[in-house]
Amino acid sequence: MEQTDIKLLTLLQKEIPLISDPYAGIASMLDGSISRQEVLSRAAQWKESGMIRRISGFFDPGRLGYRSVLCAMTVAEEHLEEMADLLEGFPGITHNYLRDHMLNMWFTLCCRDGAEEDRIIGKIEASGRTGRVLRFRKTSLIKLSTMFVPGQAEAGTDSPDSGVPASGRPAAGTDSSGGAAPVPLTEEEISLVRVLQEDFPFCERPFARIGEALGCGEDRVLELVRGMKAAGTLRRISAALNHTGAGYTHNSMIVWNVPGERAGEAAESAARFRAISHCYLREPLPEFDYNLYTMVHAAGEDQLRILTEMLEKEIRPVSFCSLKTLRQFKKTGMKFFEERHEQ
Repeated sequence: MEQTDIKLLTLLQKEIPLISDPYAGIASMLDGSISRQEVLSRAAQWKESGMIRRISGFFDPGRLGYRSVLCAMTVAEEHLEEMADLLEGFPGITHNYLRDHMLNMWFTLCCRDGAEEDRIIGKIEASGRTGRVLRFRKTSLIKLSTMFVPGQAEAGTDSPDSGVPASGRPAAGTDSSGGAAPVPLTEEEISLVRVLQEDFPFCERPFARIGEALGCGEDRVLELVRGMKAAGTLRRISAALNHTGAGYTHNSMIVWNVPGERAGEAAESAARFRAISHCYLREPLPEFDYNLYTMVHAAGEDQLRILTEMLEKEIRPVSFCSLKTLRQFKKTGMKFFEERHEQ
């Protein structure tokens, strides 16, 4: 892949500019080496080929009034497909992975309230295909910034970055559970969320096209989008890449047991590594007493081992565990404000 393509994919992952002609804005960031039309053409080709999974809005669930929790359970091999099918039927379950651990099935659940969460978890436990579903509550988001550079997965073994991307930082203000405090939304803003979470238009004036769908002008759409970005409800509009296709063939959720007084410092140190896309502090449980969670991406087994060794020296944990991803059952964006009757 040529350097212009690598730079373009990096810019698309970082953020679509919130301006009238964003693709021309991206072209200008490439020093005029390609035109707006070429930006559109290449992005559309990557979307069609699967290199880009989606270009859309990425939102903070807590600020939209939702709650998200990471869950884990033990499922016997003969019941894996049946359980994956069951979880597929819940729209609020956006990610579901098989990992190399006794707790082998991990999924994220996003829903409106605790009652809905309990109802869904109850149905999963009542299936007879697992025991108790463990729930790991987030206490702090340190980094949420997935940036994959095709052909440059080896860069993950470099020294830590000088800082955490600003887009990975949670906006100020959290609720008592460690999540973001909800931001009241108007009906107009809710309608905009519904549109932005779908495919972002490939055209010269995408915000004008969104305005046509909403029955308002381009200027109003941009005003709303910028306001939601400032309020923290919208994290960004950007591309999400297929990390395997970009050369990151190995990934692992590495969890760390770090003494409480050092947990924040250790998390900040871990977040500076480019190879880490997600970094959270979570409440430990007696059955799984780790409080720092990191998602690590690598080009191969050797690189993953080197990264793990580097992180261990940086974090200095009491103990840690690497849960390698064996299979992806489900990976999709959450559809907010579009709840439907679930099974």
